[in-house]
Amino acid sequence: MKVLIAGGGTGGHLFPALAVAEALRERDPATQVVFAGSRKGLEASLVARKGYELKAIEATALKGKGVGGKLASLLTVPQGLWQSGKLLRAVQPALVLGMGGYASGPVVLTAWAMGFRTAIHEQNSFPGLSNRILGRFVDRVFISFEGSGSHFPREKTVLTGNPVRKELLGPKGTSRDGGEKEFTLFIFGGSQGAHRLNQAMEESLPHLGDLKAKMRIIHQTGDRDYDSVRAFYEREHANAEVHRFIHDMERAYRAADLIL
Repeated sequence: MKVLIAGGGTGGHLFPALAVAEALRERDPATQVVFAGSRKGLEASLVARKGYELKAIEATALKGKGVGGKLASLLTVPQGLWQSGKLLRAVQPALVLGMGGYASGPVVLTAWAMGFRTAIHEQNSFPGLSNRILGRFVDRVFISFEGSGSHFPREKTVLTGNPVRKELLGPKGTSRDGGEKEFTLFIFGGSQGAHRLNQAMEESLPHLGDLKAKMRIIHQTGDRDYDSVRAFYEREHANAEVHRFIHDMERAYRAADLIL
């Protein structure tokens, strides 16, 4: 069986998509999973790392852009639809699953128009615009929160929860460093970081006084704040491990005593 998974852009869309791909392969090792995504999204660097093929689709975000940026994004839509049709004819998937993100819209919409079986998964409590539109056309809508079901046709909506990668579900406490260790605080605001969270840590740490010397910090900042946050910890002489992005999240989770 061939399954085409469309979407990405951020970890909130991509990591559940990878969890689904993992589960499909575990259920039937013969299943072929192909990803469709953007060259600019997180999927461009992570999908191949996980052993899957990525087909690039021209698609960019509309949200958060000015008029000029939105017009430029709209101009990529015809090309994205054409690329989606070409990809679907080549792959001939048994199912097209949209996980949200830049590429999900054109791929799933084209798949529906061409008669392929389609589904979407919504990770958020309030669905994004793309999924709210696609929900009217697809065969199944999978949701993570019961409250988001009100945005989709009831007869085809299924509450599944948010898919989680198997590597994060192992026995707790088995990958911690041996011996005595400092209290470890793990801070992250999603795959792209969270600017306000980064700022809050800079504002809060000086108030911890002597506690700073008794704790270790693992902090995923995203690209934007990486240099400034790293410099801040150095000035504070904090025991901090600063990352733009953490590939081995399992290690970070297991090292943490508290996650912020």
